Amino acid sequence: RIQAIKLMRTMMLLQPLHFPLSFGRAVVAVAEHTQDNLCQSALSMICELSVLNPRMASVCGGIRAVQMGLVANHSNVMLQRLQKTYGTAIPTVSGYTQRSRQRIFLDVK
Repeated sequence: RIQAIKLMRTMMLLQPLHFPLSFGRAVVAVAEHTQDNLCQSALSMICELSVLNPRMASVCGGIRAVQMGLVANHSNVMLQRLQKTYGTAIPTVSGYTQRSRQRIFLDVK
């Protein structure tokens, strides 16, 4: 699993506009499981994706996953890292289009 995340991250950095939607959804699925050891890496990767390809990050549900990661109980170090990258990611996505701005809102039930 670690090697798969590394491969996806490399692909994302080399060709962010051609990053497959299925890979984005797989990373979001890992990020949504807060007990998983790879959760922090997946959240960081989603933040990178939201800067490199904001449309993909919003379509695959990455922004929602990062928001849930901020709400979930993480260590203080992880929370500080997420807040910094989240501060860069959200303005990038929110400036993209009206449709993408609608996707970033947290679905609270």
